[in-house]
Amino acid sequence: MNKKWKYILFWVLYAFFIFMLYNILTNYLQAIMRTVGIIGLQIIVFYVNINYLLPKYYSKKKFLLFGFFNTSLLFISVYTIDFLIHLSYYIKHIGRRHSYTIGSVFEYDGFDIRSVEIIFNHMMPILLAIFFSFMYYNFKEQKKREEKEVLLAKAEKSFLVSQINPHFLFNTLNNIYSLTLDNNLKGAQAILELSKMLDYSLYGTSKNTVSLKEEIQYINHFISLFKLKDDMIKNVVFNFDDVNSKTQIAPMLLIPFVENAFKHGSIEDVINGSITITLKTRNDIVLFDCKNSFLPEKSVDQSNGIGITNVKRRLELLYPDRHEIRILKKGNYHNVHLIIATQHET
Repeated sequence: MNKKWKYILFWVLYAFFIFMLYNILTNYLQAIMRTVGIIGLQIIVFYVNINYLLPKYYSKKKFLLFGFFNTSLLFISVYTIDFLIHLSYYIKHIGRRHSYTIGSVFEYDGFDIRSVEIIFNHMMPILLAIFFSFMYYNFKEQKKREEKEVLLAKAEKSFLVSQINPHFLFNTLNNIYSLTLDNNLKGAQAILELSKMLDYSLYGTSKNTVSLKEEIQYINHFISLFKLKDDMIKNVVFNFDDVNSKTQIAPMLLIPFVENAFKHGSIEDVINGSITITLKTRNDIVLFDCKNSFLPEKSVDQSNGIGITNVKRRLELLYPDRHEIRILKKGNYHNVHLIIATQHET
């Protein structure tokens, strides 16, 4: 049984219970009128809270508006219930010689202790609906948070395992070995660049967020290390002039796109190959573009590298409804366009 039918079954059974209770205390007609009125109003109040008031006002800490709308719902419901009760009395006595007329449905005998008791009794079902909607909403949100933590833990585990591409590391160590055999000074520089990358990969990622300055440094180390492989590689541009370096972001979110640009691109073609990386910030918005040339016939090992699927999953978990990613292929160019809102909306 799916959730929809479970909810319907719950409301039907609950309505039957209320009807049986009223049928014992009153007559059949009043039991029907009260059950229909109270259950109908409870359903309306419950789902208005679940689907609108709680997510729009309570979750955003707009407590005054949340209280105002629920108070309004409460009083509207109380007078609706009272009206239905008077209406049931009128229907019961219609056609008989009785003091009830259609006008008397709207008439009241003044405000006394009895009126307070009646109003309080009418309020209770609606207050219960508000209370249970609040409890149910918080239960669902807590469950979502727990599920998100589990999914994030799995994504982070995959992310940690694949922080440094083994294929890239293997090739880099081979290149360093070749350079050291020839007593090339670039060997020492390559070791230094790799050690900085490993240091950030192992220790920098232990934090939930890092500054864009640290991410930029990591990308620069990666580019420098790759260029050491071939002096002819020149067409790599990394523009980060228009960046607030203090802006915080989840660690190593950008490097997979850069790595894929080198791995899948045609940068080895020193004449036509190119990679252009642009990073900007606008207030709390991070804008990232990575464009690279590629050869459709280029063969790469699909099992290596940090999967874009994993990066997308991290973005969904870390920045829900606060990111946009577009990956396009046009001609012989591959372009990644990413926008991240690093702060929650207030």
